[in-house]
Amino acid sequence: MQYLELFNNLFLIILVGWYLITNLQWYNYKLDRVVFKHHKIEWHFIYFIIPIFLYYLLPPIFYSIYLIFQLIAFIYWNKHLDKPLVLTDRVKRFLLILLFVSFVINGLLFLKENNTT
Repeated sequence: MQYLELFNNLFLIILVGWYLITNLQWYNYKLDRVVFKHHKIEWHFIYFIIPIFLYYLLPPIFYSIYLIFQLIAFIYWNKHLDKPLVLTDRVKRFLLILLFVSFVINGLLFLKENNTT
């Protein structure tokens, strides 16, 4: 895994994690309400499901280009929210844990691919 792939992977995880925690905050951190009672269910496909599938279906050479388009869509979505994400202690913990776990998993994958023995 190259450094650019590592960065792109972390970047996607942060975008999807931000979308997830925003929705959880809107619905009082109840996952069933986010999944089954969301007021705009198409957002789950546009900002969560499709980005993940496209990222893993595209060849690695297109990751950066794809993530630029995803970032533009994400910024547009985030700027037009009625209730933007409030960075409470719970949200900060979630994002820190998400980053930590992502770094650990990506680090282990990086070490595995660079292990020549």
